[in-house]
Amino acid sequence: MPRLFVAIDLPEVVKESLVLMQNGLRGARWVARENLHLTVRFIGEVSAEEADEIHSVLGEVRAVPFIIKLGEIGLFSSGGKPRSVWISVQDRSSIDILKQHIDRSLLRLGINPEGRKYVPHVTLARFREKPSKLSDFMPRLGTGRSVPVRVEQFVLFSSFLAHAGAIYTPEVYYPLVAN
Repeated sequence: MPRLFVAIDLPEVVKESLVLMQNGLRGARWVARENLHLTVRFIGEVSAEEADEIHSVLGEVRAVPFIIKLGEIGLFSSGGKPRSVWISVQDRSSIDILKQHIDRSLLRLGINPEGRKYVPHVTLARFREKPSKLSDFMPRLGTGRSVPVRVEQFVLFSSFLAHAGAIYTPEVYYPLVAN
């Protein structure tokens, strides 16, 4: 059963900019360059038949291409324990619209929206335990050193959880086109 999510794959120039930020934090498990992406919607494990239906409804999504720019560095924590460091999207209005279209399409298949609040971001690192010198690391990065990214497609990815980390495979690219 495939484990699926919908994301925006980033251009190589943006991935290179992000990789340059991935240093100086002991205890961080840095996200591999090829896995850097901006998740729009996590779907989870589905059957092969459900995956075909998901592909079909995602192919009907219509949204206008848009530009994003990565911004502030953030931290997700759970119970006071840091889980990951990430970089935000400065103006999220266009990505929120795309997410709404995707959510509505998946709802037609009975796939309900996620219960948690959506925060568009690119994960840079994950933590098993509290990293050392986190308080020094965060201000040093400040804001992302990113160029504007023209988003002209979104991608249905499959995810395989391996011992060395997740392996993300782009399954289908969906172009953004005006209605």
